[in-house]
Amino acid sequence: MSNPFEDFTVIHNNEGIFTATVSGVYFFRFSMFNNLNPTPNSVVSLKKNGELLTSVWDTSGTDSHDMGSNAAVIPLKVGDNVYVELQENKLVYDSIFTATVSGVYFFRFSMFNNLSPTPNSVVCLKKNNERLTSVWDVNGSDSNDMGSNAAVISLKVGDNVYVELQANRLVFDDAGNYNTFSIFTATVSGVYFFRFSMFNNLSPTPNSVVVLKKNDESLTSVWDTNGTDSNDMGSNAAVIPLKVGDNVYVELQANRLVYDDGMNYNTFSGFLLFTM
Repeated sequence: MSNPFEDFTVIHNNEGIFTATVSGVYFFRFSMFNNLNPTPNSVVSLKKNGELLTSVWDTSGTDSHDMGSNAAVIPLKVGDNVYVELQENKLVYDSIFTATVSGVYFFRFSMFNNLSPTPNSVVCLKKNNERLTSVWDVNGSDSNDMGSNAAVISLKVGDNVYVELQANRLVFDDAGNYNTFSIFTATVSGVYFFRFSMFNNLSPTPNSVVVLKKNDESLTSVWDTNGTDSNDMGSNAAVIPLKVGDNVYVELQANRLVYDDGMNYNTFSGFLLFTM
């Protein structure tokens, strides 16, 4: 069997930034675990060449174990950069990753320094206590410095990887398949992948339900109608066959609400996997 990556060049530099080596349409997905604290303070954004595309947000409520994810399908030219950025003065939590399947894995981590005129921050990526790579900031006068790093490493089942602190927007539509109401209409029969995200109504009384539909048929949903956390995000996805003329769209259910602003939390994206 030939190597499917044999013609694929390096896709990330040593700062964990994806740099396109081929012009085309790309799919990106990212996730965020909040700061594991009764006072959540987590905001992460996906960016292209410094332009904010979409975000995951959790800065309110009492749930210290919240995760969110988001995604985008975007056109890139050679040299375009895409990356995930932890917003200033925000925090996220991560723990130990334990491999359950042997293989080659990609890891990326970021660090915000100690927000002081005297920087004193060192974070390391480790595998089974072996230091792989680091981010340092122990000199200079900039109190708002961020850095990131990444590694592609081979793991066996049981290997641990961790980071240690040392002592609603349509983004791209090249074929014109989306109309002004963000309804995707298939122009080619085939199997498609669709994904959508939802940010709840930003209220102590959540009241948000969003459904992915195909020709008025409900496929899958994201719900948040209970609890006291006013900063909840959810996402879902489906792989479905479409014929020419089939419509796919995301529908906010009657008497339900979602919240959005310039950080673009509510997204709907998809792409063709193969024709039929």
